[in-house]
Amino acid sequence: MFVNIVRADSYRFVRSRFARIAAACFVLLLALFALMMHGGSTFAFGGVIGHKDGVALIDGFYGFGFTDPAHPAFWELLYTASCFGLFAILGMVLTMVMVVSADDRDGITKLAVAGGQSQERLFLSKVLIVTVLTAVLWLVHNVVSLLLTLAHYDQSVTAAQVRTWLGFVGTEFCLYLTVMLVAALVTVLTGSRIASLAVVIALMVADVILSALSHADHHWIGTVRQLNPMHFVFSISRAWAEPEILAHAWLLVAVAVPACLAGCAALLRRRELS
Repeated sequence: MFVNIVRADSYRFVRSRFARIAAACFVLLLALFALMMHGGSTFAFGGVIGHKDGVALIDGFYGFGFTDPAHPAFWELLYTASCFGLFAILGMVLTMVMVVSADDRDGITKLAVAGGQSQERLFLSKVLIVTVLTAVLWLVHNVVSLLLTLAHYDQSVTAAQVRTWLGFVGTEFCLYLTVMLVAALVTVLTGSRIASLAVVIALMVADVILSALSHADHHWIGTVRQLNPMHFVFSISRAWAEPEILAHAWLLVAVAVPACLAGCAALLRRRELS
């Protein structure tokens, strides 16, 4: 039964106008990356917060910037190849929110529940579709952007570096999935797409503000930042030099993903019984 629900949701999504818009935006994003890469852009946003083994530790989004442009380090190439991640996460969150709430707005969910379908299964089907879709697009985006980066700077990578890159891309996606599920939970709770997007933007702004206050001797700031998935989205690029970031990020994912799914299921179950 669940397989049939997934199949039906997949078919409707592929034929939807939103899917065509999402595909067009995805192609446009890659085209923009290629244009800026081969156009000689050197923009950067963020800051160098120190050095590790002679390589600058970059805080957050950095862009097309290198300590030594003639000899870019491997991690700097990764920073460049994934520097459009901020646009990606906004697109992923928007996709999750639009897909999980579309049937509620169209009345399809009410008709399905009236026909004996489980609202939880209907929701999980959409979450599964968005997760698979965004995972594929995220991987393709990173493969293309890395190849463009390597070609532009005439660099190559070893098998060990490819495995490191895959771990980096996979970790980023799991963090993005956490943010997507937080947005989905807010959507289920409030019934508002605007509220879910506002919460995601608030998480971004909160990390920036707490980062600015982090120089103060307040231990609670560090604790609060550890609860914000956007903090790890911005800092995961330093995991190679600061392993505790990776450990804390996976701990957050392991707790937040099941918690968000359980919260959504509980809300939907209560709504179904009421």
